Amino acid sequence: MKNECKIISDLLPLYSENLVCEETAEKIKNHLSECESCKKEFEALQSGDYLKEALSKFKGEVIE
Repeated sequence: MKNECKIISDLLPLYSENLVCEETAEKIKNHLSECESCKKEFEALQSGDYLKEALSKFKGEVIE
């Protein structure tokens, strides 16, 4: 994963809730139009699949 993709990935939850400034939103939007991997991650986040995937990583582990 490219460094830029890591940053975008960290910002996607905020972007999806419209909690980033206009300039940041524009940069994320442009990146998503060019990067299929980040676009898929954003679509999964919006559909709720992101949470299912995160929770599946803990399957079988005891969380206290």
